[in-house]
Amino acid sequence: MKTLLVPIIETDADLEEALARIEQLMQRGGDDADDEIRILGLLIHDYEREHVPFREPDAVETLEFVMSERGMNAADLVPLIGSDELVTSVLGRLEPLTAEMIQRLSDGLGIPAGALL
Repeated sequence: MKTLLVPIIETDADLEEALARIEQLMQRGGDDADDEIRILGLLIHDYEREHVPFREPDAVETLEFVMSERGMNAADLVPLIGSDELVTSVLGRLEPLTAEMIQRLSDGLGIPAGALL
């Protein structure tokens, strides 16, 4: 059995150190690096579960993610939202999505309507 020195992650500074160490190990590679990465990953996951609040993405973040993943731009949303100006206002969070826009986006992009509410 191998022995590794395992850090305790108690603060955000400790977390940053652990993340930096994983980056170093990933660049180095090798079986020893894999073991340490696995252990640090578990420690990081545990710390983040307890200390980093999870927030659901809002409708605009969801749209931006889908657009990025599919190589789309704002103009691609015009048929689903209504006009260039309206797309700009929605993406800029100046106008909320209406029920009709949500339905068209859901149908047109295959996004669950609940993700756009």
